[in-house]
Amino acid sequence: MKKTLFLLAIASFALLKSQAQFVLNPQAGITAQTAIKALDNEEFKARVGYTLGTDARFGSRFYFQPGLYFSAVTSEYQYEDGVDTTDYDYKTDFQRQTLKLNAKAGYNIVHKDGFKLRVNAGPSFDVLLNAKSDNDAIDDDDFKKGFVNLDAGVGLDIWFVSVDLSASYGLTKAFDNTTTENNTRFLTGFLTVGIVLGNGLKD
Repeated sequence: MKKTLFLLAIASFALLKSQAQFVLNPQAGITAQTAIKALDNEEFKARVGYTLGTDARFGSRFYFQPGLYFSAVTSEYQYEDGVDTTDYDYKTDFQRQTLKLNAKAGYNIVHKDGFKLRVNAGPSFDVLLNAKSDNDAIDDDDFKKGFVNLDAGVGLDIWFVSVDLSASYGLTKAFDNTTTENNTRFLTGFLTVGIVLGNGLKD
C-alpha cells in the first residue's frame, strides 16, 4: 500500500511538472536614462548604456514574471549657477551600475503558437553597485543605495526570439543627502532581445 501511494505521488508530481507553464528568457540590450522633477538649474540628458539578465515566466496567458538584470546606465548631468544663463557652468557624464530585481505580472494579448504579443507591469528594486563620472565629481555617495521603481513594458515572442521595450519610473528620490525640494527621479528605457526557453514556448 505504501509503495502504491509513493508511486502515485511520484506520478502526480511528474504530471504536474509536465503541465506547468515555465519560460526562461535571457536577454541583453541597451538602456537610455534621464531624470524628471529635476531642479530648475539642472538638466539630465540620456546616454546609451547596456543591460543583461533574465526573466522567468510562470503561467500561461496570464503569468508572473520575476527577473534579475545587471545594468550600466549613463546620463549627462548639467548644472547652471543662475548667474550666467547663456551656458551651463558644469557638465559631466556619469554612469550607475545597478542590479535590478523585477516582480511583474503579464498578459499575452495575442497568444498563439510561435507568436505572442505581451504586456507586463509591476514593481522593481534597483541595488546600486557602483557610480562614477568623467571627473570623479559624482560617485556612490551621491545616490541612494536602493531604488523602488514602477516598470511597464510590451514584448513580442516570435518562435524562440523575444523583443522587449520597457520603461522604469523611479519612485525613490535619485540623490542622497540632498535638500527636501530635490525630488529628482530617474526614468530609464530598455530595449532588449532574448531567447525563449521552456515548456511554455508553444502554449
